Amino acid sequence: MRTDKFARHYHAAICLATTLIWLRTSLINTAEVVTTQAEESFPDAAVTGRTESYRS
Repeated sequence: MRTDKFARHYHAAICLATTLIWLRTSLINTAEVVTTQAEESFPDAAVTGRTESYRS
């Protein structure tokens, strides 16, 4: 009985770790895409730190 319980807990831990790694990777990739899009939309933001344009 203990072996079955250990195996279930081990499997659950492996699944949880895999899911957390997958989520972290997805969030990092999403952040990179958003950052890239923001840089393309507001090229001066990296220099000034501002996202609005003051040009007339």
